Amino acid sequence: MKKYEKMGYWSIVLLTINSIIGSGIFISPTDVVKQAGTLTPIVYLCAAIFASVLAISFASASKYVVKGGAAYAYTKAAFGEKTGFYIGITRFVSASIAWGVMATAVVRTSLNIFKIEPTNSAITIGFLILMLILLFINMWGTRILTVISNLSTIGKLLALSITIIAGIVIVLKTGENHFSEIATVTGSDGSLVVPP
Repeated sequence: MKKYEKMGYWSIVLLTINSIIGSGIFISPTDVVKQAGTLTPIVYLCAAIFASVLAISFASASKYVVKGGAAYAYTKAAFGEKTGFYIGITRFVSASIAWGVMATAVVRTSLNIFKIEPTNSAITIGFLILMLILLFINMWGTRILTVISNLSTIGKLLALSITIIAGIVIVLKTGENHFSEIATVTGSDGSLVVPP
């Protein structure tokens, strides 16, 4: 019987961070600001705390379960077959929706970068190409998937860190902070971006 390779502790931590950064920080900041206004930094701080707990929990659980399957395998080992099955189905449905949304966002962004009109057919073709690329990466096995995931996460963390550091440097150099004016920003139609 073939022994399956497992991702290491820090690779699983990076994989969890990668999932959270990819779906939460680069796609939806506008919506977060619209809903939270000047409380946005607190929202992101709370999200970072919960994400850290989740990443460490998954990485710790991986030490005790020899089979692959992430949340399904961990829940099955801890709470039994039925609970593991429910978690597995729930994870499958939520991941399918999340992957669809994230893949579409990646394709739209890529089309915009290359100045290609994001028509339905262009998005569909881009989506299929992206899925084929991901299929081949997964078929090569855990080792290549781990390397790509780790590099992707490190790249995202570097981009996020550079953005934060640049923002802090700009605020310190200019001495100006317009964050409190978020509630007064209006859209192209003249309505407030952040509702009262």
